[in-house]
Amino acid sequence: MKKSVRDKRFESLVELGCIACLIDGNYRSLAVIHHCTGTSYRGIGQKASDEETIPLCPYHHRDVHLRKEEFELRYSTQAQLLEKVNGYISDPDTLPRGWWESWNI
Repeated sequence: MKKSVRDKRFESLVELGCIACLIDGNYRSLAVIHHCTGTSYRGIGQKASDEETIPLCPYHHRDVHLRKEEFELRYSTQAQLLEKVNGYISDPDTLPRGWWESWNI
């Protein structure tokens, strides 16, 4: 992945905010970049590519690492969240209305 493409993706992820918070209806959350984990992402102990990343707040980022099963039961699998995030990035008009309204504070 070229650096400029990587930077653009990461900027989009941070702008979107935490995907778990977004699902909970909290639209303006701080986000850190989470490299998805699981059998479809490289291997155990290997970081996923920069394209396989989702935005999570520090609380949910810690939660997905410490309580992955509970996190995925509540919010969906990381693969499903990745698909949702990629959809929002490619077509921002699909974001919930509350997300857009949160920009008009």
